[in-house]
Amino acid sequence: MKFIATGDTIVTCPYTKNYEGYRELVDFIRSADVRMNNMECPLSTGPSRVSAFSGRPWMRGEPTLLDDIAEFGFNCYSFANNHSLDYFYDGLLSTLSAFEERGLPYAGAGRSLTEATRHCRTVTPNGTLAMVAVFSTYDTIALSAQAGDAKGSILPRPGVNMLRHRIRFSVTREQMDRLREIADAAKINSRLKNRLKLGSVKINEDTFPFGDMEFSVGEPGRTSEPNPYDMERLEAAVRAAVADADRTVVYLHSHESKGESDAEPDFYAETFARACIDWGADAVVGSGTHQAKGVEFYKGKPIFYCMGNFFFRPFDMPEYPNEWYDLYKMEKTLTPREAEQRRTKNGTIGLVTQRYCYRGLAPMIEWDDDGNLKTCAALAVGLGFDDAAETRGFPRVANEEDTQALFEQMKLLCEPYGTRVTLKDGLMHFSAE
Repeated sequence: MKFIATGDTIVTCPYTKNYEGYRELVDFIRSADVRMNNMECPLSTGPSRVSAFSGRPWMRGEPTLLDDIAEFGFNCYSFANNHSLDYFYDGLLSTLSAFEERGLPYAGAGRSLTEATRHCRTVTPNGTLAMVAVFSTYDTIALSAQAGDAKGSILPRPGVNMLRHRIRFSVTREQMDRLREIADAAKINSRLKNRLKLGSVKINEDTFPFGDMEFSVGEPGRTSEPNPYDMERLEAAVRAAVADADRTVVYLHSHESKGESDAEPDFYAETFARACIDWGADAVVGSGTHQAKGVEFYKGKPIFYCMGNFFFRPFDMPEYPNEWYDLYKMEKTLTPREAEQRRTKNGTIGLVTQRYCYRGLAPMIEWDDDGNLKTCAALAVGLGFDDAAETRGFPRVANEEDTQALFEQMKLLCEPYGTRVTLKDGLMHFSAE
């Protein structure tokens, strides 16, 4: 069985297919049995409510986008990401219906937590692949996207399959003393102290809460760990997928990093990905921060921490909600195009200026009849950073310059994991050293 995955599909406009490298990319993707895509914008049309939170900007595409990209032959979709509820329940449910009406397997979002957690199955002549899809960016706002199950008269809540996590910071004793002084002077923990007096909350004795953050004394730095309850729930989901298919892949959409570079996956993401392999998954693929990240072999099985973008056209929306204008302190009389020009200072700041957002990976994983890993490679995908507006952000086989640049980048990112990267016949091949 051959599996090919692609990263974030962010496209809010019709797109042309008449550009160099498009047909070659279609042929590459269609060479696989299972062809996976992450749909990062809701698919809906007409009047709709927007959520108070968003992955920014509030995005949506027409449901017919699935028909437009059908030429790639995708037969496995994730919808677990920070934009799934940009257009609230209306947009999420419209997207699920769009998948279902076309008979397209999807995972990661649903009308309840049980449905969002459940794996999807793609049946091919060479076997069946199951996928569990997970979204992990976790803060007070994003948490409201988490799906929920019914209980008694409580109805199920549509949403995404969320992996929560905990971040902790370590500082020196002297730094901790200063934090306590600042907290006392600025009354940062006043409400918490009142709740502690009432006995309505408890805190860990080995940590000091500073607003929403946790600090402890030790070697300065940060660490993170996945939520134990979610790990227990997701273990059951992955094991159920393994029992229901010949091969199993877990998809993770995350944004946190362990250091100052977004090219590093966070500690909790590494812990979760390795646990998925322990639970029986054959591979883990991910996306989130719009750039490629390292590849790790854990117990001989590949983990692609981030594939980067597949489509990157987030700023073609015909209208933005009031919340967008409030967020960026702009006059609501501006059109989206005018507002984006002002926000990006005529395209000179922001993600649109970053070449890495216009390069991605399309992992290709192949197993033999006994389930042993046969091939682990990736095609470099280019998104036309230097193109005119008509084709900028649309995927194609990367040119030689972008392929070489991404290859050099991957060698550096894979080094901490002891992964060897070679470039042969236009493909990057990955192996454990």
